[in-house]
Amino acid sequence: MRALCILVLGFVASDPVIATVTDDLRYTSYPVHYRDHVPLKVLLARATPRHAGRGMIIVGWTAPKITWKMQLETLADRHCRVHGVRTLLSTTITLPASDDPEISQDGDFRVFLTRLKAHELGHYKIAQTAAAEIDRGISKLPPAASCTALQRKANQLGSAILANMWRQQSTYDASNDHGMSYGDALE
Repeated sequence: MRALCILVLGFVASDPVIATVTDDLRYTSYPVHYRDHVPLKVLLARATPRHAGRGMIIVGWTAPKITWKMQLETLADRHCRVHGVRTLLSTTITLPASDDPEISQDGDFRVFLTRLKAHELGHYKIAQTAAAEIDRGISKLPPAASCTALQRKANQLGSAILANMWRQQSTYDASNDHGMSYGDALE
């Protein structure tokens, strides 16, 4: 009977953690309007609602938000373990767009937009990796003496991964001048 009891307790303690990442990607745009004899690069600079100071103009951007919720379970020994994790990655990518055929059908603009979208999807991939890392990391946390301690440890882990993600986003932008190196197609 004792061996059976240990076996049952071992089985209960090793139940797999249910972990899922929900990914919500959306696109939005801001309008770029055509004006005779104004270079496309200037039109983009005038149209964008975002500026980063020091004269830097941002013509596309990715806004990821990662949140997580946990289900915690108190074990027979009063320790607390993660029973389930739900991580949500909600991302909006904003790109320029135009209804003016002089812009929307311009080959240089289309090349630029394709490259800019690829750049922004790079930001999105960095966020996807971070969301998966948070989900995986929290699901693998060992039981703690209390649920409060486990919650704190999980949030510290998630926050550290988010901080690293933002560093990676900055490094990625620095590697290609925030995607503006793709603007060479507009020269």
